[in-house]
Amino acid sequence: MKGFVGALGVLVGWAGLAWGAPASPFPVEVFQPDGTRMELTNRGDEFCFWVETPEGYTVIQNSGSGFWEYARKKLVARELVPGGVRVDPQGSPPPGTVPHLRPRRFDALGGTPERGDPVEVSQRGKKILLVPWSDGESSWWETLSGYAVAKDRASGEWEYAQLHSVEILEPSGHIYRPGIPAPSDMPRHEKPSVRTPY
Repeated sequence: MKGFVGALGVLVGWAGLAWGAPASPFPVEVFQPDGTRMELTNRGDEFCFWVETPEGYTVIQNSGSGFWEYARKKLVARELVPGGVRVDPQGSPPPGTVPHLRPRRFDALGGTPERGDPVEVSQRGKKILLVPWSDGESSWWETLSGYAVAKDRASGEWEYAQLHSVEILEPSGHIYRPGIPAPSDMPRHEKPSVRTPY
């Protein structure tokens, strides 16, 4: 019962994140399934949050065992995000822009890309032809010359895209125990990728 009440406290602390509130800076008492008492602190905000020990190690609860374990990062996808340079039908992409970028999920690599029919969009009074693509897992857009583009949600304008790594936290298999040193290869302050609105 103690573990449930402690975990409930952590969940209540996280609930505020759904409405955009920053994580509480105060530690929360939780219990491992074997009764070990510990304090954990929520970190982050509505775009990115994680849980840390007093020593600064990120931990995550193993959904199978219920134990809090040291966390490790796992790359799960690469997304296309706006790169900050607006697409101009008379202009060229910025130097170093790579053609035919595509998003990629590492747990489901997707199939063969299929090209759709070009679509005409308007940007600052100019017409641009963009080509929709899909591989069964992801969809994205390219210019007629093959450069990936993404729409900036704030400005509503199409920009040349860049790849953004999406990382999650997963249990490492090393159970956290207060007072026992962390494995030597565990970094401090690990966090999932920050998902900025775009």
